[in-house]
Amino acid sequence: MKSSKIAIEIASYDNETHRNALFFVLNDYAMDEMGLNKPLASGAKDDIIDGMNRNGNFFSLMASIDEDVVGIANCVESFSTFSGKPVINVHDLAVLRSHRGKGIGKKLLDAIQQEAKKRDASKITMEVRIDNRARNLYSREGFGNNEPPMSFWIKKF
Repeated sequence: MKSSKIAIEIASYDNETHRNALFFVLNDYAMDEMGLNKPLASGAKDDIIDGMNRNGNFFSLMASIDEDVVGIANCVESFSTFSGKPVINVHDLAVLRSHRGKGIGKKLLDAIQQEAKKRDASKITMEVRIDNRARNLYSREGFGNNEPPMSFWIKKF
């Protein structure tokens, strides 16, 4: 049986193949109970991908097996006024439901860490639901609650 290698690359928001792959995996994630439990709005691809591109601080990593994109990480760079260095926030980490449990999430986390080091970031942050089954992976990879613990607050418009 052939063993497939997981390849990671930074997506180009101007490449239509990358745009389609990013949206496909993001939509699969949206349909999951950890996402929206429903698909993204029809026609949302251009709004989402163009919005990330216009933001200027977003970057996306794509995980592929045999040239099929099976996972993504959408990240945004901000800045820590305490450390005086960039902070990388993992906004979305998604693996196709059909490919979970194959080490793809770990490979994406490793690639995020490499990119954070290239950018001289002081830390990587992520918002994680209390019921997210990937919490074990995140813990194994060194992520954990802040000390003192923080909560995520939101005001919707």
